[in-house]
Amino acid sequence: MNNPWREQSTVNPQRDNGHRRINNDVFRALMVAPLSGIEFRVVLCVIDRTWGFDKIEAYISFSQFSLATCLSRPSVNRAIKRLQEKRIIVIDKTPGRTGNRYLFNKHFDTWITGNTVFTSKHIGTSKHIGTLNGKHSATSTSKRATPSTVSTIESIYKKEKGKKYNYVN
Repeated sequence: MNNPWREQSTVNPQRDNGHRRINNDVFRALMVAPLSGIEFRVVLCVIDRTWGFDKIEAYISFSQFSLATCLSRPSVNRAIKRLQEKRIIVIDKTPGRTGNRYLFNKHFDTWITGNTVFTSKHIGTSKHIGTLNGKHSATSTSKRATPSTVSTIESIYKKEKGKKYNYVN
């Protein structure tokens, strides 16, 4: 298929000019996570500053967040607090630094995102995403999910024979 807007564009981004590698399961979990637009922009900024530079964690100041997301400092501050409460980002406050150290929590089965429980490596299909109120899928439960009751990506990979799983972070 041809892109009708290609000829009007003044940019030609290519993979060679930089790209973000993100695991499909993590990407699908982000797609279905109930995040506000502001929270999503802040998460993308953390991913950009970390994984975009082949780092696991990075020091990011509020002014860098504001410039990257076009959001005010108070908006960024509120979003960061909510994302930390949801366990989507991890923050290390280092005294004497311009910014705090941020890490994106790729372990989406530990996220606290309302009633959604992420339980499978096939995230993105309603069959594998449960809700705690029991209305949407067979994987639902009436109790709050705990790490011991939720099948994690790591345990799924460990159970599969013949596959090597290199885990960092």
